[in-house]
Amino acid sequence: MSPRPAAALAGAALLAAALVAIPSAAHSVPYAFNYIGFDSLSWVPDRTAPSGGYTVVPDGPLTLEVDASNASAAPGFYRTEGINAAISGIDGISATLTVDEAWESVASVRAGLWLTAPQNEGGSDGDAWPIIEFTNVDDGGDFDGSPVFRIYGTFDTGTWTEVAPAEYGRDYTLTVFLNHDSGDWEFYLDGVKVGSLHDDGYTTQPKQLIFNSFNPAGADDYTVVWSGLAVVDYDLTQETSLLPNRIAGPDRYGTASAIAAEWDEYFDASTVFVTTGENYPDALSAAAAAAHLGAPVLLTKKNSLPSVVKSRLNALHPDRIVVLGSTAAVSSTVFNALKTVSGSPEVVRWQGADRYATMREIVKNAWGVDGDGDGAENRHVPVIIATGRNFPDALSAGPAASYWGGAVILVDGSKSSIPAATLNLIRDLEPDRIVIAGSTAAVKSGIESQLRSVFGSADIWRAQGPDRYATSAALNNLVFDAADAVFFATGANFPDALAGAALAGALRHPLIVTQKSCVTSPVKSFVSTRGATKKVLLGSSATLKDSVAALKSC
Repeated sequence: MSPRPAAALAGAALLAAALVAIPSAAHSVPYAFNYIGFDSLSWVPDRTAPSGGYTVVPDGPLTLEVDASNASAAPGFYRTEGINAAISGIDGISATLTVDEAWESVASVRAGLWLTAPQNEGGSDGDAWPIIEFTNVDDGGDFDGSPVFRIYGTFDTGTWTEVAPAEYGRDYTLTVFLNHDSGDWEFYLDGVKVGSLHDDGYTTQPKQLIFNSFNPAGADDYTVVWSGLAVVDYDLTQETSLLPNRIAGPDRYGTASAIAAEWDEYFDASTVFVTTGENYPDALSAAAAAAHLGAPVLLTKKNSLPSVVKSRLNALHPDRIVVLGSTAAVSSTVFNALKTVSGSPEVVRWQGADRYATMREIVKNAWGVDGDGDGAENRHVPVIIATGRNFPDALSAGPAASYWGGAVILVDGSKSSIPAATLNLIRDLEPDRIVIAGSTAAVKSGIESQLRSVFGSADIWRAQGPDRYATSAALNNLVFDAADAVFFATGANFPDALAGAALAGALRHPLIVTQKSCVTSPVKSFVSTRGATKKVLLGSSATLKDSVAALKSC
């Protein structure tokens, strides 16, 4: 069972006016993509050689001006800084290219939409990726200078294949996206499929988006204009009815394993998080990071790896296992046992001196930041602030942050300010919005004042209620404008929600912490007004009664 292709979705204002429908598309789910940074001001030259000659025009659509006086035989590439971290959950990209009439006299134009991976992309020389581009370059071989669109036809040797002739003086919409059913990268020209490319190893890698322009030395100046930038994603709402009513195991480790099994129905779990099931601090910020990286969360005992967990890992067959927390949380014995999982995955540890330092390592690694506070990458990663002294607010925050493509930042809510290391991490994420989860009893007003002083007040909110259940409802009410499904977890304990929050976040569904056998009025109102038709209970009936799914009032 795999998600099916949906309409292209736009996150930022620049994207909103030009949605590109993919064939067999269904209705789209809300998905805030402005954290990717499709702000034309963020585009900068990358790998230009030898001395530049490519300028980004900062106003309006993304415009690349190619200056022949500084051009060379080497191509010039453009990408947005930081997108290689942010785009890991994205299945494709679409944009409209204006084929300028003036290009007919230039006869040396290449302008393409490239979706690359920062790793070695499946080919022996590492130079392979899904590309669709315009060209009128005479290469002395297959292409004679006639204007055409072509695709990169292999991951191994870089073979170009013509897919359609091009006309000067008109716009074309180019799309590259991953079809999960076939495992193929598919290419579309004006909504019509023109080719595909298959490579299993490439599909799970994080991607970089590059807009390419090329100008040999001595050619005329020209301009490349891209508009209608949009993200292609899958409509996971079509699979909502296939979610079980309850996901449970005989204990917390079995429940996390059962949740990971559901995850495997939707995503390729090339990375898996493993964290202690005996306490919550190290994993509280993990749900949003896990959803961002496409990584299920499994729980382990400190000194031994439960057999049900190892069996699930063998079934998932990940390339990488990330252990969260120090040896005080997950011992070296368990770390070494993870190396024996089927496929001999890479095993790494993300840890810090305490729960807050571990949180910083998780966020830095997941979003590719160094935490020095320099920023200047135009990441625009939304942030939800939650106390690390207790678990309920942070558990609800994970899926809420994931809905926006954002991160959860833990703070000691009893303090009056955030330490410099955490504040620098937030600066590096360059959030376009910050939400504080919980009342001043959870996160003191001094922290809110500090955030407003550093980041301004316009885009900072507090979602709160008189207790953990009301805060959960308030936070989800603020973030989610629609929800086909709602996950419920007990607010009295943490293990079921640690793993469940990652799945809910990856599927872009809210998680609500609730009482054992009933829901409060705000929760009932949220489920009704957001149109949720599916309720998923996390944990056994000893943890949550069926009456919760029936929305029995407390």
